Amino acid sequence: MISFLASPKPFTGIGREHQYRAIRSWLSSGKDVEVILYGDAAGIVEAGIELGVLWS
Repeated sequence: MISFLASPKPFTGIGREHQYRAIRSWLSSGKDVEVILYGDAAGIVEAGIELGVLWS
């Protein structure tokens, strides 16, 4: 299993698009991949739900 752990910037404006693209890229990098987002950035919960990744 590969785990990606990230503390993203707020998911606003063009930064949202860039971060979504990066997370989708991580998810497509293999069969057994997990992405964990942590922190209190704006939009982190919504991104976690929409992209199907973990957050805390």
